[in-house]
Amino acid sequence: MAFLICACWFFAATVGGLILNILATDVYERCPWIAAWILERAVKRLPDDKRARYREEWASHLADCTTKLDQIWHAAGSWWSVGSILRRAPHVTRRYRLDLLITGSALVMVASTGEAVVRLLAGMPFWFLIPSAFQIVPAGVVVVLGIRLRWEKGNIVEL
Repeated sequence: MAFLICACWFFAATVGGLILNILATDVYERCPWIAAWILERAVKRLPDDKRARYREEWASHLADCTTKLDQIWHAAGSWWSVGSILRRAPHVTRRYRLDLLITGSALVMVASTGEAVVRLLAGMPFWFLIPSAFQIVPAGVVVVLGIRLRWEKGNIVEL
């Protein structure tokens, strides 16, 4: 019985090794395509005005790589370096729709107030309302400031 178990394990290891070898070879053969795909994703993360320059520079360096694994290494490094390029870029202002912020904060405030009322009606001591107060007060501040900003600057604000 032990011989049969060993034979089965040997067969499974041999077949598994062959299948993994075929898969590894296939992935290795696709390394240039994978590297180009990673490089294209890196370029898409860049601002529009820098894409053409970096695409050309990185593609020429990718063509200069001697091995397929070097191409993957270069593409991964390029993708990683986009973060530092973006950090050095000037700060981009973001646009916020005040209606959504006001509505969301008002919903939080109403729900938290309802929860506090239910707690009071259930006979809980007043100190059980402290967690609700930590939600009601900031939501109320956001609603009030949001309405004030909306009157002054319109629905969309850039920060």
